[in-house]
Amino acid sequence: MTNGVLNAVILAVFRVIALALDGAILIQKVVLRVARQKKRQVLRSRNEPESINDFVNKNLLSLLTKEEFKLDRERKQRMGVDELAWEQKLEENLGNFYLLLYKRSKIKGEKTLWDFVALDKTLPTVLVIGDSISQGYTVTLRRALMGIANVLRAPENCGSSRNGSRKMDIYTQGRGKIDVIVFNFGIHDRNSSPSEYKTSLSEVTRKIMAKCSSAIFVSTTPFFPSIRESMATGHVFATFRNWYLHGRGMDEVQLNSIARSVSDSFGVHFIDIAGEMREDLICNRKPNDVHFHEPYYAVIAELIAEEVGKVLTKGRTPGST
Repeated sequence: MTNGVLNAVILAVFRVIALALDGAILIQKVVLRVARQKKRQVLRSRNEPESINDFVNKNLLSLLTKEEFKLDRERKQRMGVDELAWEQKLEENLGNFYLLLYKRSKIKGEKTLWDFVALDKTLPTVLVIGDSISQGYTVTLRRALMGIANVLRAPENCGSSRNGSRKMDIYTQGRGKIDVIVFNFGIHDRNSSPSEYKTSLSEVTRKIMAKCSSAIFVSTTPFFPSIRESMATGHVFATFRNWYLHGRGMDEVQLNSIARSVSDSFGVHFIDIAGEMREDLICNRKPNDVHFHEPYYAVIAELIAEEVGKVLTKGRTPGST
C-alpha cells in the first residue's frame, strides 16, 4: 500500500471517529445548556445576577483566596491612575484562566507579560496583538527593543480575527499614538472557511491600519504535524488527538497564503517566519502542542525586533517582502 493510499485510509477512519465525537459533544452541550438555564432561573428567583462574572470584585473573590484578594487589593492601592486603569482593563478582558495566573504572579512580586508599561514619551510605541504565541515572545520583544520603543500588548489572548475586530478599540484605547502594531490572527481561525478568514482578517487589518502609522503581520507558526510525522512516533492516539483538535481545518500554509494576500492589499509588512524557519520551528515546538520551548521565543522576538527597527527607521509601512 502506497503512502498516499495509507494516509487516505487513516484520514477516512479519523473522520468517522470525529463525527461520532462531534455528536457526543453536541449532546453534552445541549445537556449543559439546559442545566445553565435552570441555574439562571434559580438565580433570578433570588434576585441575583445571572453570572458572578458580572462583578469584577466578586469574580476575583471566586478566583483568589481571601488572603490573596486582600494582598491584591493592597497592591492596587499603591498604583497610580494609569496603572490602575490598565489593571482594570486586565480584570475585564483577561478571562479567568490568565487572570488567575497574572494575579498570583503579581502577588509574589514576579514580572509578567501583562505588566503595566509606563510610556517613555521620547520613544515610539509598538503594540503587540495576537494569541498565545505572541504572548510567548512579548517579554523578549520588549527586552530586545529596550531603549528603542515602548512595547505594549493587548490585554488578552486575542484569539480569532473576528474577536480582534470586535475588541480593537479596547486594545488601542488609552495607548496614545501607536507607531507600529505587530499582529497575528491564524491558529484560532483555522476552522473558518478560506473566504471567511480572508473577510474577517481584512476587516481587522483595516481597523489596525486606522489605529497606527505602520503594521507588521507575523505569519502563523506550524501547529499541526503531518500524519506521517505523527505516525512515525508510533503514538496513534496522540496523532488522532492532534488531528481532531488542530488538523481538520486550514493548516498554516493556507492561512499564511491568505494573510500574505491581505497584507499586500493593505500595505502591511509580512514576516514569513513559518516559511523561512519551518523546520526550526517544528524542532523547537513542545510535544503535541502548538507552543514553543521558552528559550526559542527569544529567537522569534529577535526577528520581529529587527523588522520593527526597519519600519521605525523608514517611518512608513514598507511593501510586503
